[in-house]
Amino acid sequence: MKTRFELTEQNYRYLFENASDAMWVHNMKGNILVANKASEKLTGYTREELVGMNIMRLLIIKESIALARETRSKLLKGEDIEQPYEQLFIRKDRTTGIMK
Repeated sequence: MKTRFELTEQNYRYLFENASDAMWVHNMKGNILVANKASEKLTGYTREELVGMNIMRLLIIKESIALARETRSKLLKGEDIEQPYEQLFIRKDRTTGIMK
């Protein structure tokens, strides 16, 4: 059974790392725990810079912060969120981007 789990975890890690979409996982406080390669391209930050960063640092646009809080609240309540979900953010070079 352990071998089967390890293979599954390995597959998910591979998919996460090699996805063309930027993905990261953050804790309940918004601190990024892990980020994939595509997140570097999207944000301009290295994965090392992203890990430990609070996502609010990326969402400094007032409307983006409100949308992030509303989405978090809905997810915690088990409610559906509107799709596609788009979020404005600020890249490392201070230009604006869109996360989908």
